[in-house]
Amino acid sequence: FPNRNYHHQTSPSNTLLSSDPIELSGRPALRFTIADTSQKTHFDGIVTYKDKSMYQAFVSYDEGKKHDANADHFLESLRIQ
Repeated sequence: FPNRNYHHQTSPSNTLLSSDPIELSGRPALRFTIADTSQKTHFDGIVTYKDKSMYQAFVSYDEGKKHDANADHFLESLRIQ
């Protein structure tokens, strides 16, 4: 994945706030944060692939509130075998 950090309009109510390339289980992956302004919700997630399959995990939380340590642990525990 390209190394990019930018604001990108993905739909009328969704905005990509950040995207950072990471490595997950030895594979390229992308950690991202999306804001849904219509629902006042944020999504933090990770997306990766293996062979012909794409894997995604994300957590959602209300705008202005940060998800807790359990949410970070959930995202960081994703493994692709």
